[in-house]
Amino acid sequence: MASIDGLAVRQGTLTALSIVIPAAVVGELAPDESALRGLSTVVVLVGFAVGGRIAGQWALRTDATARLASGLATGAAAYAVVQVVGIILRLARSAPVSWLGIPVAMLLAASIGMAGAWSARAPQGANDAGHEDEDVGE
Repeated sequence: MASIDGLAVRQGTLTALSIVIPAAVVGELAPDESALRGLSTVVVLVGFAVGGRIAGQWALRTDATARLASGLATGAAAYAVVQVVGIILRLARSAPVSWLGIPVAMLLAASIGMAGAWSARAPQGANDAGHEDEDVGE
């Protein structure tokens, strides 16, 4: 079973939140039919991927097997923080909360975080086995 690098998750989550929170706020404040609402959704999804990539890069520094698990945890953690704040704000203004959509969206955020971590690569010149990269197919 792959381990999770706590430092990598922290760095990735903070990075994701720095992108996701402003975009989520803009999305909440935008009118329902505004293109800004759709754009903010795209930026939120990109934020989860960027956070996952940062977590993947950090995890590669110590344990290459922790890359994907750390990205997954980053997406889930960033989503949880944003969702808790969003639920509190919706309940405070008596807006509806889609309770069934929350776990589905968390799975999406975690998957996007893991995909971002998958895109992280070891420093050039080294692969997972610690050997120099070789040209393949030539």
